[in-house]
Amino acid sequence: MSGWQALYCDGQLVSQHDASSDDAAQREHTFSLQSPQGDIRCTLQLELTWQPFALRYQLKVNDNLISESALNEKDI
Repeated sequence: MSGWQALYCDGQLVSQHDASSDDAAQREHTFSLQSPQGDIRCTLQLELTWQPFALRYQLKVNDNLISESALNEKDI
């Protein structure tokens, strides 16, 4: 199986998941960013279904929910 999910921040690769045979619909990208105030812990949780298309996500920064949404085929 080929393919992957890659997550970039300001042109830098911060997280990547290679495709696997388990074809998991849910993935979690966890990474840290540097700031003058210290490390910023980030978590992006994704749930992706291709047929019919549906994408749900949650973005957390330092364990605080920053954003969440759901998209479907009408949004693309």
